[in-house]
Amino acid sequence: MTPGAANRNGLRVTGRSVRGSDFGLFLSEVFDGWIRRDVGVMFIPFFDAVLASYLHGESTLCVLRPACGDALALEHNGDLYA
Repeated sequence: MTPGAANRNGLRVTGRSVRGSDFGLFLSEVFDGWIRRDVGVMFIPFFDAVLASYLHGESTLCVLRPACGDALALEHNGDLYA
């Protein structure tokens, strides 16, 4: 996609945007290092959510679920969000 072009969701890709393949390589390298040295010591929410999805059939992370909204967040000022 050319810089400044809108994708099918209307979001803009710019010269500062990260390509999907580069983000995938980044996640793979972080995961490999985490597996070698940090499992049980450092928790990475995205990896934990993917593992939960694999083990239990559904993730705890909204972006990995078919639908969101069954968890609530209550802010200190009383605002409530799904």
